[in-house]
Amino acid sequence: MSLEIQMEVTITKQISAYTCVLACIESILADWNRPMTQQELIDRFPDLCHKGEHIEGAFDFTKDTFDMVAKELIFQWHQSDKFLTPEDNTAYLILTTEGDKHCVRALFQKSSSSFWVMDPNVNRFINQVALFEFDFAKESIRKPVLIKLINTEQAA
Repeated sequence: MSLEIQMEVTITKQISAYTCVLACIESILADWNRPMTQQELIDRFPDLCHKGEHIEGAFDFTKDTFDMVAKELIFQWHQSDKFLTPEDNTAYLILTTEGDKHCVRALFQKSSSSFWVMDPNVNRFINQVALFEFDFAKESIRKPVLIKLINTEQAA
């Protein structure tokens, strides 16, 4: 069985065990022609990303912290209860909020609870393939949430 991908997405590996959120943001910003590396995000938001600590790059996702990042990086976001195929100015993240917290970039909806995602976890890359299935039903104990991001930067 082959999976044909109809959209291009910037595949981004996280630079440490803690930078999955930043890797997904890096991927999205690159696709919006606004490149910013994970290290640049850490440098721009040192307190939010635990710069200089043993967990450098870890992003404590809360409404307030993500509001702050969204304002600085010129995008809007909201928790979503449905997935629409991403357009040029939108993207989706799936965040697990309990247990082993992780962030992936949702690309395609496979079924009512299952998505194809870009997983930035470098340890999961197999022959440079970063596309994996994420099933909300199977991951329910980790309390996943779907987040929609909307690029609000005005064209120059």
